[in-house]
This record gives sequence, structure tokens and C-alpha cells, in this order.
Amino acid sequence: MAPINYDLFSTDLADNCELRHLRQLLSQLDLSELIHEIRLRRKGKGRQDWPIDAMLNALFAMDVLQHRSVSGFVRELRRNPALMLTLGFELRGAFHCDPTTGGYAAPSDSAFCRFCQLLIEIESDTGALTRVFHAQVDELAQLLPDFGQRTGYDGKSIRSHSTGKILPHKTDETTGEQFTSDPDATWGKHEQFGTDRNGKEVKRTKSWFGYTLHVHGDVRYELPIRFRLAPANESEYVHCEELIEECEQLWFYERCESFVADRGLDSNRIRKRLFDKDILAVIDSRRMWRDKNPHPDRLKVPTRPLNAADRLDTILHTEDGVLYCQCPETKEIRPMHYQGREQQRGTLKWACPAAVYDFTCKGRETCYHRGQVKAGAKTRTVRVKIDPEHLRNFGQLPPNTYKWRRYYNERSAMERIYSRVDHAHLAHDHFLRGKARLNLKFTIGFSVMLARACVAVKSGQPHRMRSWASSLAA
Repeated sequence: MAPINYDLFSTDLADNCELRHLRQLLSQLDLSELIHEIRLRRKGKGRQDWPIDAMLNALFAMDVLQHRSVSGFVRELRRNPALMLTLGFELRGAFHCDPTTGGYAAPSDSAFCRFCQLLIEIESDTGALTRVFHAQVDELAQLLPDFGQRTGYDGKSIRSHSTGKILPHKTDETTGEQFTSDPDATWGKHEQFGTDRNGKEVKRTKSWFGYTLHVHGDVRYELPIRFRLAPANESEYVHCEELIEECEQLWFYERCESFVADRGLDSNRIRKRLFDKDILAVIDSRRMWRDKNPHPDRLKVPTRPLNAADRLDTILHTEDGVLYCQCPETKEIRPMHYQGREQQRGTLKWACPAAVYDFTCKGRETCYHRGQVKAGAKTRTVRVKIDPEHLRNFGQLPPNTYKWRRYYNERSAMERIYSRVDHAHLAHDHFLRGKARLNLKFTIGFSVMLARACVAVKSGQPHRMRSWASSLAA
């Protein structure tokens, strides 16, 4: 039987939904600088069986088509001529390079591994692949004027394809240093504290061997802005601060309005950096006060007098800056009514709850007298100065307000980003060891994620920027 010339049917082979989706993403990515760097490294040396641009397209296609291993993707290439043509390979060519008899001239597993190692070296020296990701972020910022207004940070544990056990044959006889099958990875431990429905404290501990993925992203569009991969035992706080510093040279501070993070990032240093740039820091507070709770039956959190040094008053405050008043007659504790931030004064304004909600308070006159309220005043107003050096205790927005809760609930968008990292980019199911290889995987994955968003916005379908499987109309 005569061999079939598949080139005659190349248009029909490549005309399907999945490959049209792949072509849209590859056309969005500008890989010219990376191709130029690869050619400079090769300088005509080595085997030239497969085009450089086709090999690069194949690495991005491996992420788009959700292949967990190189060998599985190579088998897909050997049985799929349409995919070969879409990526830029030729169906006829060096059959001696393909160990499968009768298969197409697909690159071998070892060819992909060597190509990935070359990319790792180029990325280490020039950062060309990271600039591909940054270019997608900048383009998306031009397409969406509100991209980057609502931001957040979170970290995610990434397990290495290693057990973490010490290998005896990898022990250095000179220094006695011991190694695992992944020398870059470390053991990480994450503790979560909370309370159950009965008010009892609950502690959960999670440990893993590998790395932590730190992402600074947009919580409105659920897309990354900056990211980095670090060993699991390194602090999230340090990397969060460095990611914020990286954005100082960008458009980030020109349009950013809020930054949300969990209580692991609770520090006055990060709050002050955001406060200086007029960014609202919505960060949960840790419980660091070791005071004995004076009102355990009325209030679950300990309080301290607001003006203990000035006068005997009835106003109390919690560690995160929420104000309460204690009736001098009945000793009942009620939350003060928050009335907003006074920008010119640099204060937070609170008012008497009895006056605002119009109910009877037996100790109202005594309370007003201690607060030195003028005669005839309808309510008692308390103003708290926003001190940049003590933003943990008196921040820009009290956590008992509806606005703070609405902003803080947006932190779940970071979890949805990581959900796509897990299920679309297969971060939980891989065969990779080493920080460089995993960083290559996530750089490609996040670039594809942003390229998809750019294609959706350009095609007039921004509501589908996070859709993964279907192609977009041109």
C-alpha cells in the first residue's frame, strides 16, 4: 500500500476545537526573544532534527493539553499528525530519530529533557522565559483598566516528586552532608488555628516535602500578577514583601486600591508599606495578646482601655482596633458604631451605640461625663488616630465592618487560582524534582493562563477568560 501524503490534508487535520484553541494561545505568546537566545546557545552545534520554535510550542502545548509527563506527550505526538502540524513539526523527516517503527518524526523523551535543561540554563542567565510571563501581565493591564485594583496574596504547598528520605549513597564523605533525591526541596510545616462551633480552639498541622508557591494576584479576575517558587521552610512573609517590592516599578501602585491576605501576613511592616502607597491593607490579625480576658462571659476576645493613661473611661478596644463601650451601671459591653474614616484628620470615627440605635442606657450620663462630652450633645464621638507605626492595632479599616468583610471574602479568589494550578496545570500530579524544573513548569503554566485571558478579552468574551477547555470565536 502506498504511503499517504498527510500534507494534502493538513488544513482538515488541524481544523478542530482543541487545536484551534491551542493555536490561539500560541499566537498570543511572543517567544521570539527566547528563540533568539536558544540559537545563540546552540550556534549550529548539536542535532538539528526538530525546529526550535516547534519544540518551544510543544512545551507550552504540553501544559495546555494537560499532559503530566513528557513520555505521555511524546506518545500523543506519535499518534496525532494534526497536533504535529499545529506545533510546526514535519510529518516526514528523520524516521531514524523515532524509535517507534512507522511513527511520525516526533522528538524523543531525551530530546525534550535536553531542551528543557537548555531552557533552564537560559532562564537562569537571562530570565527570558519570565519576561514572556511579564509581557502577558503588562498586556492584560492595558486591555483591562481595572486589572490590579483589587489584589491579594497567598502561598500554596507544592510537593516534590521525592519522598524526602536521606539517600546513603549521596552522602558527602568529606563534609558528612546528606542529601535527598531532591536537594533543593525542604520539609515545610503549616499550622492553622481556629475555633469550632462550640468556641473550642482547634489546631491543624500540615507537613510536606517540597516547595511553596507564592502568588500575588488580582482577586477580581483571579489571575496572577507576580509569583515565585521557594523551598517549603522559608517564610511567606519574606516572599510576600519581596513580591510587593517587585511591583513598585510597575503600574501596580498607580491603580491598586486594596491588598488582602490571611493572618500569616499580619505585620506592621507590610501594612505600613501599603499605607504609604495609599493601599487599603485588609489583613486578618493574629491573637498575640496574652492578657487574661476580663469579660469571657460577654466577649470572646480580650480588651484593653482605650484611654487608660489619661482618665478612667468606659471605652475599650481589642487587639485589631475594634471599639466597645462598657456601661458603668450594668457593666454590659456593646460595640461602638463605626462612622467611617476622616481623611483630613487621619482618624477613625466612632459613635455611642445608644444614641445611634436609640435605646436606653442606664449609664449614659456617667459615660458622657467621663468622656468630657459637652452639655447638650446628642451623642458621644470617639476618634482614634491612625498611627503608621501601630497599624496592627488601629488600622485603616476596622475588621467588624461590612466593608472589611466584603474585601476579606475576596481572598477566596486566591484559592481558586490555586485550584486551577492543581487541576488544570497538574501541580498536584507531576514527576518533577528540583526547583529549576518546577519553576519552568509554573512559568509556562501562568503564561498560558494569562494568554488565555488576553485572547478572551481581545475576542470580546471577557467572561470566558478563565475557561480552559473550549476555544474562543475569532
